[in-house]
This record gives sequence, structure tokens and C-alpha cells, in this order.
Amino acid sequence: MLRRPVRGIVASLPRGNRTLVKGKTSHSLVVKCSGEGHWVRLDPSRLWASARCPRCKSPVDPTRTRRVLALLALMYVVTGKSSSKRLLVVGVWAYVAAIALTGIGLWQLGDRWWPMTALLFGPRWLILLPLLVLLPVAFRLDKRMMVPLVAAAVIGLGPVMGFRIGIRRWFTSAPEAQTIRVATFNAAGGGELRGSLSWVLNEINAHIVAFQECGSELQAQIALLPELSWYHHSNLQTCLLSRFPILTTDQMNRENFERAGGAGVVIRYGIEIGDTVVNVTNLHLDTPRKGLAPLRSGAVSEGTGILRSKTFVREIESRQGRAWVDAADGPFIVLGDFNLPVESTIYQEFWGDLRNAFSQAGFGFGSTRLNGWIRARIDHVLLGDGWRVARAFVGPDLGSDHLPMIAHVVLADDP
Repeated sequence: MLRRPVRGIVASLPRGNRTLVKGKTSHSLVVKCSGEGHWVRLDPSRLWASARCPRCKSPVDPTRTRRVLALLALMYVVTGKSSSKRLLVVGVWAYVAAIALTGIGLWQLGDRWWPMTALLFGPRWLILLPLLVLLPVAFRLDKRMMVPLVAAAVIGLGPVMGFRIGIRRWFTSAPEAQTIRVATFNAAGGGELRGSLSWVLNEINAHIVAFQECGSELQAQIALLPELSWYHHSNLQTCLLSRFPILTTDQMNRENFERAGGAGVVIRYGIEIGDTVVNVTNLHLDTPRKGLAPLRSGAVSEGTGILRSKTFVREIESRQGRAWVDAADGPFIVLGDFNLPVESTIYQEFWGDLRNAFSQAGFGFGSTRLNGWIRARIDHVLLGDGWRVARAFVGPDLGSDHLPMIAHVVLADDP
């Protein structure tokens, strides 16, 4: 369609509709009119302006769909004989394909194929570095190529790197009295925190706080908390603090985890919030770190073997952990260090149906694990039916290698 010759097309329309141009250009937009089917060349600089065929006076592409498709098709056409332009077009579309395949690979093969698993917990921002070269070159040589590059940047920031805009927080609001603030925080033992437990709790400012890697020093401070201000429970380096009464405590049997070489901990609490008993689960699932470390040092064979066995253990932990969560009646919240990004296939299979507070109401990348240039969102606040998320955000740096994940949630009247 784009190569069909157009003869006798003259820009004879009123000034407001002057979108037809005379002559032939290297990348004109050529579409049919809706009357006698004449081919009409449109001026790309006035892409969205209305137009009529100068022969039969019929509207030309009134829905604007054909001209948009034609414009997209033109992006595949290399105009002129410049080798630099040709190289740019090939490079741009190769990069778009690469970043799209990376996004698909992360969501479909993360924790299933070791290169994608390594990328799950690796520096994903590297995928955006080619834009630093391609965007300026495209701006100088062929501005059309900036359109697919911007699309690639959106894919890179969203599906690949996990940027969230938190649309849900714009539509969910509740009085402060009805909002319950919950947080999960891996304290890395607690010995390197920048302040006392009271200072940490003041910085997090939540009604319910779940700690993982809650070491002896932190547990000793928890034991000294006034019973009237905080209810608490500590076991196996997991601690839970609550402004509401803790009625029950149930720990999942870890025998299967330990037999497979895992170290996961899952503890469920029955917490009385008003007239409702809410089940709050604090968990800390196994990490793939022992398999990733050899990969980063170049020991691929050793790393893939360890990673494969760790993936098996982590899948068992998530399967049994989710069954434990579902075994209790009533509304529930799951807090913890899952060691699973949301793109992980293990996360999607066992936890993906729950409301992820940051995915719904957070803004940004939500990274909670700090490891040099590497950031990952592996600490989550997950909600079952009967909950709405008003806000979710990453808390301040308190001295751990993790940042706290904090969410403001609302329990429905009839959960």
C-alpha cells in the first residue's frame, strides 16, 4: 500500500484541513479514502489532523487507525543510502526484540532456567544501558527510531525491572482509625541496626511488625517491651510485634524443609483486631544465594547444580507455606522475606493470586534487598480476600541489608 503511486493529489483544502501534500517523499503516509478508494498521501507532520480526499471529498481515515499503522510500518523502512542509518535501524529493532524477550524470559523462566534465575536476583538495570547510546544517536540520525526505543524503555522499566505506579492507592482511601499499618523487616540479626528497638519501631510506625533474622540481641530488647503497649512472640529468629492482642500461635512443621536441606520458617498468629480475628503469617523462606555466588564467580557447573537443588527446596517451602496459610479460617495477611521477586515462577504459582500491597499501591521499584549495585524486591506484604490496600512503600534504611516493606491496609466490614 505504501509503495502505490499517487498522482494528481493536490493540497487544495481549507487551511484547517490542509494535510494533503503534493509530490512524493521518501516516507509518506499513504492511505485510502472512504469514498471511491483513492490513495491519498498525508503529511506526517500533521498526523492527527482531519482530511478529505481532494477528488471525491470523502473523509480520509476518520478513525486515524490506518495512518498510525502506516507510520509504524514506515519505521521498518530504511530511507537513503546512509550506512549509519541502516545500522541504527537494525540495532534499534534488535534491542527492542532483546528487551521484549528478556521480559518474557523473566516471567516465564525465572526460577526455572538458571540464566533467568540469575537475572531475577541480578542487576537488571544493565538491560537499559544501550539506551544511553541509542537514544542520542536516534535523535541525531533518525527521530522515527525514538518511538520503538521509548517503547523498549517502558518494557525495561516495567515488566523487566518491576517499576510500579500504584494505581490502586489513587482509588482507595479510609479514615485513619480504620487503617491498619503492617510491616515486614529482615533485621539481619539486629546487631548492626542504627538505633535501639524503640527507635526502629518509631521509624517503621506500624501496628504489626514482622521481623526475620531476629537475633538474640533484638529478641532481648523485645522481651523488655511493656506488655500493655506491645504484644510479641519470638522463635527461630522470627519475631512478631503487635499493638493488638495475639490470641494464638502456630508454627508449621519444618521437618520436610530440613530434610531437603532448607531453612524456611512459617509461623501463623491469630490477632484480635476489633471484633475480628485476623490470621497473620510471618515467614522467612530459603534463599538461592548459595547457588548464585558460584555463578557470579564463574563456576557455572557448580552454581547451576546448587541452584537446581535450592530451587527444589524453595518450591517445597512455598507449596507447604501456602497450604499452611490457607488452612486457617477468616481474613489473613502474609508478611515476610520470601526470597522471591514477583516475576519468579515459584512466586506466581503459590503466591501470585494474593494481593501484593506494593504491586497494587506502591510507587517505584520497591527494592528491599540491598547488595551493592544489585536491588531486589523480595520482602512482601500479601493480603487475602476482605482487604484493601490504601498505601504501600519501602521504609528507611535502618542498618540492615534489607529495607522494611510497609503497607496501610483496610479490613472490609464483611471480610
